[in-house]
This record gives sequence, C-alpha cells and structure tokens, in this order.
Amino acid sequence: MRYLSGRLTTLGKKEFTYGKLIVRLKVPKAKGLLSYIRLMPTEGYDEASDNYKEFPLHGQIDIVEIEGARADEAVSRVAFGYPYTQRVGNYRRLNTDFSGDFHLFSCEWDQ
Repeated sequence: MRYLSGRLTTLGKKEFTYGKLIVRLKVPKAKGLLSYIRLMPTEGYDEASDNYKEFPLHGQIDIVEIEGARADEAVSRVAFGYPYTQRVGNYRRLNTDFSGDFHLFSCEWDQ
C-alpha cells in the first residue's frame, strides 16, 4: 500500500504567543491516515534541515489528533522538555465519527 503525505505550515508567516485558535475539521476515515492540528514553536527550528533541534525541548501543542482507522477517538496533548520529560495529555473517546461532518476544535491560553 502506498501513502502520500501533506503538510500546511504558517512558519515564517504567522507567529503568536497568547490567544485562541479555532479549527474546523473533517477527517478522512481510512487505515494508515493520521490527521492533526499541531502548534509548534519557532524557537529551536533549523531552516536548513527543516527540522527541530532537541525536539521537543521548546514544546508542542496538539490541539487534536485523530487516527483514520479510529475516527471516533480524539487526542489532545501538550509535550515539552527533552526528551519528552514533561507531558500533559488528555485522551477522550467521544463516540462521534469525526469523518462524518465538520467539527470545531480549539486551544486558548493567556499566560
């Protein structure tokens, strides 16, 4: 089976520290697919290699992650430290088929 990958990025286009991000998302339902909305820092990014040094030392926020084979389960998490020395996670099975319609996911922070 062959897979194709895609990525949209705002690196170098939009940067913010505090606020609220709302995403409207409908995911495909199929084995081997992984859909996610992830916030990544600009600090620690190496443009030459298109990679992060000492990932995830500066952190990442997964607003939502949904595996195509289990489109009724959504995962959210915050991870930081090196290597993943600090991790805060939230897993919730919502019994909602996220591939059936569009859904709203959000992240808000003020400090």
